[in-house]
Amino acid sequence: MPGNTLLLLVLLIVGALVSANGQQLPTRAPEDLIKQLKRGVLLKNKKLTSCELAPLDSGCSIVAASCLEYLPGTTELDMNFEYEVLLDDGIDGVSARYMVENINPHPYFSLKQLANNFAILQHNSGEPITWQNRIAPFSEYDWSTMVYSRAMITDVNNPDWSTSFNATIPTDSLTCVYLSGLYYMWYNDMTCSPSLTTPPTSSLSNCQIPMGVAYSIAHDTAFIVGPYSYSEVVGGNSFCSYSYQRSYYTAINNYMAYIVYVVGRNFLVGDEIYQVEMESYYPEYDMIYPEDPAENPMHPVRLTGDFYNNQTNVAAQEPAFFLAPPTPYDSSTTSNEASVEENTSFIDTPITSSSIEIESSHSQTHIKCRTATLVV
Repeated sequence: MPGNTLLLLVLLIVGALVSANGQQLPTRAPEDLIKQLKRGVLLKNKKLTSCELAPLDSGCSIVAASCLEYLPGTTELDMNFEYEVLLDDGIDGVSARYMVENINPHPYFSLKQLANNFAILQHNSGEPITWQNRIAPFSEYDWSTMVYSRAMITDVNNPDWSTSFNATIPTDSLTCVYLSGLYYMWYNDMTCSPSLTTPPTSSLSNCQIPMGVAYSIAHDTAFIVGPYSYSEVVGGNSFCSYSYQRSYYTAINNYMAYIVYVVGRNFLVGDEIYQVEMESYYPEYDMIYPEDPAENPMHPVRLTGDFYNNQTNVAAQEPAFFLAPPTPYDSSTTSNEASVEENTSFIDTPITSSSIEIESSHSQTHIKCRTATLVV
């Protein structure tokens, strides 16, 4: 082959691996890349839940705070429940099951709005840290490829982590905003997906369920974005029957200063160890949510928590802000998703903060469309 022809062929191959915005596309299957990380699930009173973990290292994991049990009408943990973490054999080839020793829901977690919906679980504290997961970096540039995954395990005593469902569907940000005012206000702190999957067995749930964890992939490397938080459902009150829905995932990278403060050690964000000066900085970052928001005329039902054991978990219906977005459009609409008539009755209400003074650089006037190059 002539030298010029060979050079041209090489350039074409390299060019095909780079997207229009300069991001290198993954050359390996998403499920193979995700297996480079530790995955995990939450056990409640020794029973499997649908709540997947975002393990940070061998002694700390993140889970949706709405997966925990609270005393009625409060955010005080119900101590009658015992929690464990079940971790796969990624990274070090060793699977593990640990008792949860300390639980720290975010201090401004809202059961009503599900803002700041995560809790820090500490486990295996008597042992040295033997591995760390990679947490998605702060740069949105490295979020151009999103993967939503669910581990298909059924037996907590003999878990089979070899099977997972990895959904990759382009995110329709407009519909995500249309359904959730919290996402509209804090799109940099969350991701959104229409992806659902069938549970591994019907004994766990008769309905479809959301994915467990969101991941980002860049340069053939997988990073944990965060765990599932909640879903907004229209035309029903469960995943068994609905017109359309969107599921939302907490991006934990903006909370890293708070997590480091609570746990007392540093974690791996991107390819670098994230560090804060503990003596001079007390992190109080949180999503500021409205005290008296306008009503969402779509009246979505919010689902959250553990969906196994045929539970239907309806959270408080969200009143939400909107700037009268146009009719939602989803290019991947299936027969299960009904068409939506244009509705321009949304109310543009001034955003008010809670009594806590939080410095935030987030914009509340722009809608950022984050796309995902997702493959099943």
